[in-house]
Amino acid sequence: MAFSAKYLASTNHRRLSSSHGTKIKENEGGIEMAALDGQVALVTGGSRGIGRATSIELAKHGAAVAVNYNVNKEAADATVKEITDAGGKAAAFQGDISNRDQINATIDQIVADLGPIRVLINNAGATADRTLRNMTYEQWDQVIDVNINGTFNVTK
Repeated sequence: MAFSAKYLASTNHRRLSSSHGTKIKENEGGIEMAALDGQVALVTGGSRGIGRATSIELAKHGAAVAVNYNVNKEAADATVKEITDAGGKAAAFQGDISNRDQINATIDQIVADLGPIRVLINNAGATADRTLRNMTYEQWDQVIDVNINGTFNVTK
């Protein structure tokens, strides 16, 4: 069951539960993110940019964050350190989302280390930074493999 912001803002409740038991908090300024205490969140591409910011924000709300990265272990470790230094729980997990077998093994490791994944943020993406006319078939395939197939692989 989803709650609209208008509905939540019009209620006198301090906490509402969705059909999955997630607590939704209301404060004087409006709606806060759902309380994620004890839930595992996987953020693909979670080590840099929007993924990093999302990982940190999820941890602030109580999630144990699986920071997924493909290449840049140092950035993933820095994100995990920032979360754990602030008292949160996080771990870095390498896995190429475009490689079905590899990401399935990564997901198995996340579940073994942190528990079942309850929140998935499909953030990882690839760009070729070229116009279509100047893009090679290999570049096109990489963008599709990560942005489309990778999202399918992780969600499945």
